[in-house]
Amino acid sequence: MAQDIRVAVIGTGYIAHTMVAAIRHVPGLAVVGICSASAERARSVADALGIATAFPGLDAVLADPGVDAVYIANNSADHAAAAIKAMEAVATPFLPAVHTALADVASGQLGPVWH
Repeated sequence: MAQDIRVAVIGTGYIAHTMVAAIRHVPGLAVVGICSASAERARSVADALGIATAFPGLDAVLADPGVDAVYIANNSADHAAAAIKAMEAVATPFLPAVHTALADVASGQLGPVWH
């Protein structure tokens, strides 16, 4: 049997909570962590959602070999930078609002965007 794709959720707001619930309903995906710039906020949300790992920032997520993909649910203005950083670290990024990445696609900084 194939191993689940291990997803860390970047952000702790409404979209992050919604995506954790959605990911848990998709066979083959597993939520393995919550990330926030605030370690305390990451821990609080991870505990509330029953997730073992709380990451204190994107760099900590991308350094973890137990993460295959990230769902980027932080501030929209930070989506493109987080997606580029994730791809450079060989993690697959998923984003809720692709409009923030379209300029980067046009300039060649990002590959195709699906929505």
